[in-house]
Amino acid sequence: GPQGVLEGGGEQSARTSGTAGADKRFRFRDEDLSQGGDGAGGVARLLKSLRDPLGRVEQQQRFIALTEGGGAEVGEVHFVPRHREVQPGRSILRGGRAVAGDGAGSAAPSSAVVKMTTLDPKVQKGVDRLSEYLDGVRKDDVGQLPTVLRVLQLMLPNLSVVTKALAVVFDFVQDVAKCRQVVAQQGGIKDIVTAMSTHAQSIDLQTYACGCLYALSCFRSDNPEKDDNSAAIAHAGGIARVIEAMAAFPACREIQQWGAGALRYLAVEIGGNRREIMDGGEVQLTMRGINKRMIAKLGGIEQLVKAMLKFRDDVEVQENGCAALCNLLSNRQDIKVRAARAGCIRAAVTALNTFKDDPELAQLACALLRGLALGVPENKIAIVAQGGVKQLCRAMAQYRGDVEVNIQAVAALCNLTSQVSENKRAICEAGGLELAVAALRAMPNNVELQQQGCGLLHNLACERALRAQVLASGALQVAEAAAGQKVRAVQSLGQMLQRQLQDAPCPSGSAPIASTSARESS
Repeated sequence: GPQGVLEGGGEQSARTSGTAGADKRFRFRDEDLSQGGDGAGGVARLLKSLRDPLGRVEQQQRFIALTEGGGAEVGEVHFVPRHREVQPGRSILRGGRAVAGDGAGSAAPSSAVVKMTTLDPKVQKGVDRLSEYLDGVRKDDVGQLPTVLRVLQLMLPNLSVVTKALAVVFDFVQDVAKCRQVVAQQGGIKDIVTAMSTHAQSIDLQTYACGCLYALSCFRSDNPEKDDNSAAIAHAGGIARVIEAMAAFPACREIQQWGAGALRYLAVEIGGNRREIMDGGEVQLTMRGINKRMIAKLGGIEQLVKAMLKFRDDVEVQENGCAALCNLLSNRQDIKVRAARAGCIRAAVTALNTFKDDPELAQLACALLRGLALGVPENKIAIVAQGGVKQLCRAMAQYRGDVEVNIQAVAALCNLTSQVSENKRAICEAGGLELAVAALRAMPNNVELQQQGCGLLHNLACERALRAQVLASGALQVAEAAAGQKVRAVQSLGQMLQRQLQDAPCPSGSAPIASTSARESS
């Protein structure tokens, strides 16, 4: 029989992720930036007074020696955060034993390293003083943030001090909106990314750095610098560093949570092309959609899917992963095919099946299946084969009163029925037809739901063997109600559905109709 041709929008509404999802998992609180002093114990004065801050040259030499020698410093005490530590390349995923620490290796230090373990006493005293200062910074004393950022910048070669500094910065930026602006204004984003590049094997540092970039990129009403921060993170190389951290530490839950969260917001469209003059006179261009292309090019899609499949029981990983993948799916079919072959369909279906009482995640997972199904016959067949229809129908049945879940689920079913007869029968057998009609009757004034629902019913009615079932479900009454709507787009679709149900010829080969309200999910 003739095929249905209506498809839903290719990119999901901004409501599909909502900032509420981020608030629920990754908490931010609004607090005023209190005025602090010069830094505990005169640390700020100490930093200002040094020409070669705390033996930076010696520290750099020691770092080079450590890198070349491959050993750990004698007597060095590593800062251990609360999360579980796993050395890259020897994680539990490879059957090896989990190794605590920075992943610096267990080989004996070379003679070059041994020679560099002893700093000048004055330099060592300054390093110790800064370490004590960072340990004493209180979470509510945000006036110390500029000093902490200065320590982060000047102590880059010292892993222990830099890790502590990043831990303090992370505490500030996740809690105080003003602190995120301070970090961006003082060039802290570049320093964070540089620290990630310098100490790529430190799980502690990578964890806190991913958390900082997550907070700085997060789109919220109290984060007005979000777009500028995303561009700054991308220009500093932050996208590559986040993806590399996720790949290096696949068993670290926090890195996967916060790395996926950072990619989620970095993939949000930041508007049109921009041309900016930097302080040094350099012209910086930010092209529309550059972050999406960069994430895809560097393997971000595959890393997100791996994280979702690894931490199936972690709702924050699932939400951030689904939202990031929604944002990354463009109108390019090769990207959608690549995502599906990486396991994206299985990840979305698993998320729906695992978290049956989370409407926010259900909304995101349905939106992801919606985007994957648009315009890619290979993906349409794979979604049905992997149980996607069953999970979409279950979500509609469970969240009958949730308009956003129903919009995304109905749109996904609409895309699945376009030009694939087998999928139409599978949807009717799973009860998708009756659930869609019930949703359209319950929410007659929602324009997007009416558009997607009428498209779904039209595609199903194009199959002559299913037309009687479509009529029996009450689709004709839905079509009449839609034809009487004031919105022109809904009127047209209602009239088209009426003609189809009255046995008019189905216009095979027609171009797909996309949702007029298609936007990105954030």
